[in-house]
Amino acid sequence: MSGLERLTQAAKNALDHDITPAIVAAAAHPARGLRGSFVGGAATAIPTRQPVAEQTLFDLASLTKVLVTGWLCMDLHSRGELDLDAPLGELLPNYYPDNTRQLSLRQLLAHCAGLPSGLRLRQQYPPSACGAQDRRRQIVDRFLQVPIEAEPGVRTLYSDIGPVVIGDLLEQMTDDRIDRLATERVLSPAGMTTATYRPLDNPAISVDDVAATEVCPWRKELVRGVVHDENAFLMDGVAGHAGLFAALSDLETAARCFLEQRGPGMSSLAEFRRPQHLVPGSTRALGWDTAHADGPSGQRLSPEAFGHTGFTGTSIWIDPRLGLYIIVLTNRVHPSRSNQAFLDWRPQFHDLVMQVLRDE
Repeated sequence: MSGLERLTQAAKNALDHDITPAIVAAAAHPARGLRGSFVGGAATAIPTRQPVAEQTLFDLASLTKVLVTGWLCMDLHSRGELDLDAPLGELLPNYYPDNTRQLSLRQLLAHCAGLPSGLRLRQQYPPSACGAQDRRRQIVDRFLQVPIEAEPGVRTLYSDIGPVVIGDLLEQMTDDRIDRLATERVLSPAGMTTATYRPLDNPAISVDDVAATEVCPWRKELVRGVVHDENAFLMDGVAGHAGLFAALSDLETAARCFLEQRGPGMSSLAEFRRPQHLVPGSTRALGWDTAHADGPSGQRLSPEAFGHTGFTGTSIWIDPRLGLYIIVLTNRVHPSRSNQAFLDWRPQFHDLVMQVLRDE
């Protein structure tokens, strides 16, 4: 059995065992001219089954943190327009409450600012609150007021709140919303043509073009074409931590940009992809995570590899030392987030990809 056949069989087995409804994946070593891909499963399994396609848009969830918020920060830093170590209160004087004004962007991006992991606003707002006048501003203000859980720089606490705060900072600095900023400053210049927030706002995109996620208990409906993350939903679908949708082709475009160090902000890439070591033992870079034992990247990427995962079942890993990337897009939360089997399958699949690329 060839290497590509082994990868195809592993993906088909995952579909057959209901590990996830759909898998759209690619792995490549561009310098060696190697690329393999897999497209299979269902973009939606209920109420009717619709096959997934290579062009299907996926809710990228927390990949938004690196492909929008982190990339914008990297671009602004490369231009000398953003000081990663200045307290927020210096970047925007008279704006932040006491609990956040001393935090730095470096701490926020490395998830060691001491912010709690999240704020479940679905417990306080009904779904109908989305889109209400000034609601997005109210939601952001709630995040800015969240009490610090730990002293900044003492321990790693992976948090959605940091990217929300950073996204708001970028909006305040530029007087523009983060979805428009992302398109104008990083996504379009990088050559990404499918990546978008709020995909159904585009008349050329229909709900059938988007992979379904959860039958949401809070919204009491199947989520498809609308962001899965509840806090991002309350922020009108546009946030620093979630909200971006894209097809496989754009994730590969981004991966090649980072591998080849071309595109917006790449003069700052070395700083953003290296482990920051602000907290002993932390694997966190700036926005990105790095490959490590028992992590979602598997065991065979080099120590220089960096990447990120998304709650919906998405991931991107880039290894500049080995010259390769691995992208896996799934809708593993469809129809329910209770299916956790995918989380064990993904690093095993990464390891198999690495073995195949090594043997080719």
